[in-house]
Amino acid sequence: MGPETTDPEAGFFADRHIDARMRALVPIFARLGVVVVAVGGLLGVHPLWRGLSVAGDALLALVFTELAVRTGFVERARHAHVFSLLMLYSSQITLAEIISRNITAFGLVHVLPIIFAAVFFTRAAGRYALPVYVAVIEYVAGRPDHLIDAGTACVRLAALLLLAHFGVQLAQVLREAMTAHRSLHSVLEGAILELSPDELALRGAEVARATVGWDGAGVNMVEPDGYRVTAIAGLPAAQAASYVGSLIPKGRGDLLDRVASSGKNGETGGEVIEVTASDYPASRNGFTRYSGVPIRYHGEIIAVLVVFRRKPQGLDLQSSDRLRDVAEQLGLALGSSRAALQEQQVSRQLRELNQRKDEFLATISHELRTPATTIELAARTLMRAGDRLSLDESLQVRQALVSRSRQMRDLIESLLELALSESGESRLNLDLVDWTSTLTRWIADFEDRLGRPLTLELPDEALVSEADAAKIERVLFNLVSNAAKFSMGDESPVTVRVSTAPTEIVISVIDHGMGILPGDIEKIFDPFLQLDGGSTREQGGLGIGLTLVRHFVRLHGGRVDVSSVAGEGSTFRIAIPRRGD
Repeated sequence: MGPETTDPEAGFFADRHIDARMRALVPIFARLGVVVVAVGGLLGVHPLWRGLSVAGDALLALVFTELAVRTGFVERARHAHVFSLLMLYSSQITLAEIISRNITAFGLVHVLPIIFAAVFFTRAAGRYALPVYVAVIEYVAGRPDHLIDAGTACVRLAALLLLAHFGVQLAQVLREAMTAHRSLHSVLEGAILELSPDELALRGAEVARATVGWDGAGVNMVEPDGYRVTAIAGLPAAQAASYVGSLIPKGRGDLLDRVASSGKNGETGGEVIEVTASDYPASRNGFTRYSGVPIRYHGEIIAVLVVFRRKPQGLDLQSSDRLRDVAEQLGLALGSSRAALQEQQVSRQLRELNQRKDEFLATISHELRTPATTIELAARTLMRAGDRLSLDESLQVRQALVSRSRQMRDLIESLLELALSESGESRLNLDLVDWTSTLTRWIADFEDRLGRPLTLELPDEALVSEADAAKIERVLFNLVSNAAKFSMGDESPVTVRVSTAPTEIVISVIDHGMGILPGDIEKIFDPFLQLDGGSTREQGGLGIGLTLVRHFVRLHGGRVDVSSVAGEGSTFRIAIPRRGD
């Protein structure tokens, strides 16, 4: 099917369904007139030849009517075509009047085309020309036979014009109802077309403004701290853009607060609040009248719809009802759109988690396979050629066994700790820790495990407090190994600095490596996320080390802070409360 035509002449009414129904009235009017004329001619006109003539004229009109219907002429007809049909129809009735010499009886049939034309056409030429035409041809055709005088013709003209005016009023009601219906439909249509919430809000504001006939309208989404101006219609584009996105705080007792409060009293609808002064952003443009109504979705107030105008007149009852209708439709559209976006976001997050899971499984397979292979090779070497190895070779094989076994143990313990942390079952084993001696021992062990020197800076005072030493050792090793991993070569210094405060102990790990981008600092604590997969793969890692760091420190009641400059290095600080010192 081709696209629907946008030619305004293609339909009498904006709504295509109403237009089709109204077009269907054309043959009904014609057939009704034919029946009236034919029956009237046969039963009420004498002599008989004159009645047969009227009936024959009616049958001829019926033939032309059916031809117009069967050929699809009425369905495709434009304004001018239909108006021509009505004039021919009226001429046929007038001819029957003259033949029957009974203007009063057959003149009643003129009511149909006159009202029909008044309802269908928007211009005065189409609405009021037909009754004038009927009165003129009746007077001209009937005067020679003294069927009508000038006074009667004037009275008939006045009556026909009154009928036409009645049709005009009927058409106005129909058009207003259809315009309101079409406007409401366009809001829901926007949700079907998957417009964004901002686009839907703008469409709803435009519909509200057009429906009540005011100068402007705005949609304001409800947020915890206030009302976010999402869309404004009826203002110049530059002004509207300057207002959109601004937050109107709650608690001013202004229009938005009053509307939101009134909307809480019922599950549906909401009171229309009208004020003459407001802090609404549009107030600086000379508007003096404001009306607002809550926008709901499943009983929850999600936004406030506001209309405003410069004239002091408020809303009448009909406009208030229509404003509520717009708010109701807009609530359905906005709520559905937001629900769809949330569903898409959840779906995207699930896909990301699934991707991370796949990457994690691939990583853990690699990380476990590497030490397992080394352990197997070292064990085979000792079994098959242990007595032929030199002391140095035997020591290297045993060191590989210890190193790779420790690596596997650390990997397994990290996974167990992560599982415990996610289930909320992690526990602290608190004991007094002499930080000076303990940190000195840990750093020496770290140097041996990492194969590179580390710098330890301790305060002069003795430090003793309660902590879970095993977990803090894991925290510190994860930070130090990360610092070494992302440093620029083995010569790049890594420093562990300890400082004290009255209520906490602060341990800082400082490197001069590649650094972290500002937008990635919070991401590095997400599980299974590695910002530099290539470097991480070379050095090993599951992407859960920093996740455990934050978990263990928070378990102690402490905090983790990060400061970094890309290309210059990073500083990780863990602050642990001092207990039992």
